[in-house]
Amino acid sequence: MMELGKIGDSGSMWAPGQQVDRFQLQRILGQGGFGITYLAQDDRGQSCVIKTLRPDLPNFNDQQAKFRQEAFNLLRCEHPHIVKVQDVIQQEGISGIVMDFVAGDNLAVTVQMHPQRRWLEKEALVCIEQVGAALEMMHGKGLLHRDVKPLNIMMQAGTGVAILIDFGLARSFSLEQQSSLSSNMGTENYAALEQFERLTGLSLAYDRSGGLYTDVYGLAATLYYMVVGESPMFSARGRAETVALGNSIDQFMWEKLKVAGVSDRVREAIMGGMQVLPQDRFPAIGDFLAVLQPQRSAQPQQTAMKTGDLLRNRYRIERALAAGGFGETYLAVDLDSPRQRQVVVKHLKPVRRDAETLKLAKRMFELEAKVLEELGSNSDRMPVLYAYFEEEGEFYLVQEFIAGQTLTAELAGRKLSESETIAVLQEILMGLAEVHSKNKIHRDLKPENIIRRASDGKLVLIDFGAVKEVRQASLTTPHPSISVSVGIGTRGYK
Repeated sequence: MMELGKIGDSGSMWAPGQQVDRFQLQRILGQGGFGITYLAQDDRGQSCVIKTLRPDLPNFNDQQAKFRQEAFNLLRCEHPHIVKVQDVIQQEGISGIVMDFVAGDNLAVTVQMHPQRRWLEKEALVCIEQVGAALEMMHGKGLLHRDVKPLNIMMQAGTGVAILIDFGLARSFSLEQQSSLSSNMGTENYAALEQFERLTGLSLAYDRSGGLYTDVYGLAATLYYMVVGESPMFSARGRAETVALGNSIDQFMWEKLKVAGVSDRVREAIMGGMQVLPQDRFPAIGDFLAVLQPQRSAQPQQTAMKTGDLLRNRYRIERALAAGGFGETYLAVDLDSPRQRQVVVKHLKPVRRDAETLKLAKRMFELEAKVLEELGSNSDRMPVLYAYFEEEGEFYLVQEFIAGQTLTAELAGRKLSESETIAVLQEILMGLAEVHSKNKIHRDLKPENIIRRASDGKLVLIDFGAVKEVRQASLTTPHPSISVSVGIGTRGYK
């Protein structure tokens, strides 16, 4: 492996602390046989990730030309489950892809943190559906990922949403050059047979060019890992060698899935997606997903807004975060902000549509927004309210997006000591004290509505949809009055 700073055929590697374009490199997040990934900060102080090719690669200039072309192709791949590519930069003869920084843990870590060190089938299928939808969109644009595995899927902190990262951009992908093959979580156990360039003594006939079925193998192997709790023990190459000898180790994998309690349908889907020969696999991601979830063709519950929709020609919807009886919550991008920041949009929809109800709802909504604005503008323990508006009798709140992990996720499978419990409660009380000092009460306090902010580790109170203002009773008023609020809190916690 080349040392940091060593001169390759095409120049020096970038080093932490270096200024590249408008980005300051912070540290190396990882490096393998083809690429190097850096954590960086832009000129506005926002974290991002920059990926480059290693300058000591053979035929570096040709490799980089392909790398840049595919990087520009990925700029067209806007999807809620694909990391956003911001820009393509170049300095000192080295190109870099600038991507969003996704706060959270990769899927490999998340699975091992589960109390059972594996996921239940139902949980795993939700994640696979999200990643599969992202791959389908890429395939529709003529692109392959080529490196689908748990290490390349981030579980976003605070939402639990799966985000596909770290695309295998080099077309001449060769596992012999990967430095991670000694690890059980490395690329080899998730790579399809056609991705191995040199297979000595193997005379099986198959298409070596790669296709949609190549990513099917990686996705199926990832699902195997999620429900079994360990990587497939045998690579496609190892399994191919046993097939060539007239044997098969697939029965062993089938039994591992059975012992883990995986249903026959899902076992068949996994084994079908991991067939050694590409012509025996599901031809496309959609075929694989259809076997996993036969109900996939059924009409899902629709939300009012879809990915890509614009509100006020300013807020572009990225994905739905939640839906309930009172309305829907979305992650969006503020296109008018200088750095196109992520925001949360809450869409409140009165059930009744008559004039009197809408008039009352408007008054209550405006009062609610003023309360939220007052709370968020004077505290770093509550999200800032950026905007609120009405369109066609429906109401919208735009708030700060808090990247981090909910207290629910943080405490999963853990039992705090007495001192740890006191420390958490004291920090929550600091936020509540600020709320109460404004004569307000939260009324929807629960672990799900408390986020440990990734940037500074502070606990932040969110989802003030059920907040109420407590008005002090005067001496001449026998009963204190309480202003009514638009309720968008969670039922069962009120």
